[in-house]
Amino acid sequence: MRTFIALVVSLLASLPPLAAEGDVPGRVGRISWIQGAVSAFSDPELGWEKAYVNTPLTSENSLWTDPASRAEIRIGSAAVRLDETTQLDIARLDDKQVRANLTRGHLSVSIRNYEAGDSWIVTTPEGRFELKGNGRYRIDADTERVETIVTVFIGSARLLDAPGRTRIESNQSMRVFGGTDPEFEIDSAVPTEFDQWARGRDDRVVDRVASQFVSPNMTGYEDLDPYGQWNNDPDYGTVWYPANVAEDWAPYRYGRWTWVRPWGWTWVDDAPWGYAPFHYGRWAYIGTRWAWYPGTYVARPIWSPALVAWVGRPGWNVSIRSSSAPAIGWYPLAPHDRFQPWYTTNVTYINNVNRVVITNRPAPRENWNRDRGATVVARENFVSQRPVHGNMVPVPHEVLRNEPVARGDTVLPGRGEVRGRASKPLEFAPGPTGARPVTPSETARAVAPAPAATAPGPANIAPRPNVGSAPVYNPQGVRPTYNNNAPTPRPQFNPATGAPLNAAPPPNAAPTPVPQNNVARTPVPRPTPQERERQYNAPEASVQRGRAPRESSAPREAPVARDTSGFERAPRSPVPVEQRQRAEQPVQQQQQQQQRQPQPQAYERGAPKPAARETKPEGESKPQRGEAAK
Repeated sequence: MRTFIALVVSLLASLPPLAAEGDVPGRVGRISWIQGAVSAFSDPELGWEKAYVNTPLTSENSLWTDPASRAEIRIGSAAVRLDETTQLDIARLDDKQVRANLTRGHLSVSIRNYEAGDSWIVTTPEGRFELKGNGRYRIDADTERVETIVTVFIGSARLLDAPGRTRIESNQSMRVFGGTDPEFEIDSAVPTEFDQWARGRDDRVVDRVASQFVSPNMTGYEDLDPYGQWNNDPDYGTVWYPANVAEDWAPYRYGRWTWVRPWGWTWVDDAPWGYAPFHYGRWAYIGTRWAWYPGTYVARPIWSPALVAWVGRPGWNVSIRSSSAPAIGWYPLAPHDRFQPWYTTNVTYINNVNRVVITNRPAPRENWNRDRGATVVARENFVSQRPVHGNMVPVPHEVLRNEPVARGDTVLPGRGEVRGRASKPLEFAPGPTGARPVTPSETARAVAPAPAATAPGPANIAPRPNVGSAPVYNPQGVRPTYNNNAPTPRPQFNPATGAPLNAAPPPNAAPTPVPQNNVARTPVPRPTPQERERQYNAPEASVQRGRAPRESSAPREAPVARDTSGFERAPRSPVPVEQRQRAEQPVQQQQQQQQRQPQPQAYERGAPKPAARETKPEGESKPQRGEAAK
């Protein structure tokens, strides 16, 4: 018995511990495309910063697009796209769920490879919507009309703000309005120019060769085929070679280091394809070229901030311009090197990241990555998050070989060092429609503060709300509030127009354009209750109306059918019988009334007209409503 107990204890001790509730996630989003001026919020102490392609996005991050700007976020095989003047707050993003808040603007979501247990929830000021299954969706949050429109082209969605959940099927659109007592209308889906652009972005990733070697759930895989080629190596198997790189190019050399919670130091590459090869797999120097080794096929690969090893000791100094200064060095991990995180995590996470490691180390290539791919920069430039290639420090190979491979948590700058070098808040100057950031040429002279708005008057396009304050998300991760104790003051807004009184656009935003002929765009007037009632009872109304919340009367889902676009298409469910009868009743009454009235006849000129129609006696009953006319 003692032997059995000891065996059980030893087996339990050998099992990897379960992931802690606050552990780092294995899936992270990526800013994959930018047009115009886009701002990102990832650090409450730094506020809104300029967004770059390949910037990671995770929980409690936000993205904002200026007028005439757009942005795309890739989360595995899914794509989330923002139209102009749109703010998206990501409340929660992990291995199985995405919970986001659309404060204002237009959002397009394309979901592929939807699996059981996945959760996609988008919250707007008017309600919470769950996106179910593979498909294409659009969510519009209109702050002027105070309404939300959710359009489903393929797939299905549900309105969750109710004990009963209202479903939106394929080729349907739901309009939610009414504030605290919301109402909804269901109509047919109508695509916009924004939808056509998003569909074109989807078509460019169909039938990728990369999907044969890596999982579509690997964020960034879609950009490998256009910028490189796949090949087979006798030692490593399938590898990918980048094309058109610089002569001195090496992994983790053309880009910059940035601080991303909760991992800490994270690599952001400059190349348009530079996401998947720097957060998954390993790098190998084969012949005279660098090749990316993705490892064996894994359905759900684990994301890492950077797969490098660090060189040097704490306080390591190098010669820089005839003087000595602290430095930091690193090199890319090879397929036979294990990754050691510099952030807190569990054994399961580490083992999953190291599943790509090859146990049989090729002897001639043992130190090739360190000799050919080591990069060194001054510690000051590292902490300031400056571009690496322009600030490299040349260090002889003999010096690097003598330096030990260090643990990241012993040589990397801490959070306190980054906080001390945070840039000061931007000053703001009065603009044509509100405050705007001070340009570098104006920093040398004093700038008057932005005047407070004293008279109501809608602006052309209102700057993004909550500028300078940090989004704070509740435990459910649904509706974010904003912290009044953030480093920058929380702005005030005109309650009548929503125009900011002491706020400004993001730091990289251009001044809001002045409308033509100085005519500002005014909100579209909402219908009065009487007009809404007349519209509701009009026979020609072609939409289904209801009040949210209540249980949906839609029938059960029909079996899904394969669509040629690669999504799962759910056929549109028929209109319920009772609802169809209510819609047809006014038409039937109108036809019966026309049958009771005399039909006009044609007469020859000069012919006597027939006698007038005899009226019924007063005691004779009239046909009842809905009864056939005699």
